[in-house]
Amino acid sequence: MLNRFTLKALRAMFDLRQADIAEGIGISAEHVARLETGKHKMSRKTEAKLIEFFGLTREEAMAFEKAQEAVRERFLRKGESK
Repeated sequence: MLNRFTLKALRAMFDLRQADIAEGIGISAEHVARLETGKHKMSRKTEAKLIEFFGLTREEAMAFEKAQEAVRERFLRKGESK
């Protein structure tokens, strides 16, 4: 499942506003904001719409998420060693 960090990263990569995503998949910008902050859990239906919106396959989306999580974990570990 796409997580909030992946959604934020994809939005930044495509230089989109929350409103752009909301309009593209038929939800409110407020709902996109709540997904990005983790206040709402993403449904499978919303996840599928987001994957399609960004023009990805499910496999590409999961690979992107996995790579992004690895980078985030490495960054956090680096901060712990200081």
